[in-house]
Amino acid sequence: MNKKQKIILIVCVTIAILAAVFYFFVYNPKDIFGKNCQTAYNLSHYEYSDGFKIDIPENSCFVNTCCMICHRFRTHENYDSLNAKLQKIVDNYNSNNSDRQISYTIEKHLWYNAYTIGY
Repeated sequence: MNKKQKIILIVCVTIAILAAVFYFFVYNPKDIFGKNCQTAYNLSHYEYSDGFKIDIPENSCFVNTCCMICHRFRTHENYDSLNAKLQKIVDNYNSNNSDRQISYTIEKHLWYNAYTIGY
């Protein structure tokens, strides 16, 4: 290998390492339970295993199932906007369904906000 090829190889390897670090530590880090996104940030609806369907804020990703009735999601949307959207979704759902009421919690993180929706 000549000097130019070595420099190109070093630059390419450095870029690949920086991309991996960004993805795993900034864009999709593990949470306190060791879980990260299992889908891309492209969800706007979610269906529970029992057929229960719910809208969720756009550009969310599925993280994990806490139990049969709670599911965790993640988004890069800011806290206030996410809180307003979730409140609207919950209020709309609860006003139209008396047999099952849903609620949510939000955890604020540096690079993302995680939220749990359950019934």
